[in-house]
Amino acid sequence: MKNYSKIVENYTTTSNELQTIERTLEPLYNELHNLAAAHDFAGYKACKDSTSNEIIRLEETKHLLELALKYAKDNCRIAFYENSIEVFCEAWNKFAGKKLGERTKEKIQEVTKAAPLPFSWYFKCGCDWLEFIPLNEEGYSGRTVFGYEDIQIDCLKNILVDNVIQEITPEDFRLMSSGKFTTDTKKAAERAIKEHSKMVKAFNEFKKVYDDYMDLCPSAIRKQKEYISQPRAI
Repeated sequence: MKNYSKIVENYTTTSNELQTIERTLEPLYNELHNLAAAHDFAGYKACKDSTSNEIIRLEETKHLLELALKYAKDNCRIAFYENSIEVFCEAWNKFAGKKLGERTKEKIQEVTKAAPLPFSWYFKCGCDWLEFIPLNEEGYSGRTVFGYEDIQIDCLKNILVDNVIQEITPEDFRLMSSGKFTTDTKKAAERAIKEHSKMVKAFNEFKKVYDDYMDLCPSAIRKQKEYISQPRAI
């Protein structure tokens, strides 16, 4: 079981580092903006010449931290899911064979609340879908480490049949919209940035070969030409 509190701590640390970089960049951009607005072009050029290297360095660090933060958020989602799904299954199975009315749902929620977890949450579900809604420190739904997102879970079997609670295990579920757990988020971000550049280069080489080939083809084939979009930036 992953240590959720430690993983959230890593997310918070990365977020704070990103905010520090943004606060450092702000006065540099503000000075350039003010000089341009005042039509002080000589001053603008001098300021740009003296700060351009620092701005480039800070922007590169900012990009790295933004990507690392996305990895850290995925880690939080994975840890949240892994910690809560077992608790949910145990609570759910206590009422297997019963109809899922509002009172039964409240009882299941009471069991999950009693679990020694470092976070609070409640659930919504249907026969083949499940959502965990994280709660903030005040115990309300709202902005959390996940923003305003809920934890979307794919049910691999019906957990309700004619509204009757079915027995389940954690293997009956799969976390949706999340990548793999990343041990070192900054190293993963560095590698992704590096590999992205290589991928864009390979993509452009492929696209040129593809376009050249399609130009050689008769019109009947050129009509079938697929539009290939540029890879998304990270």
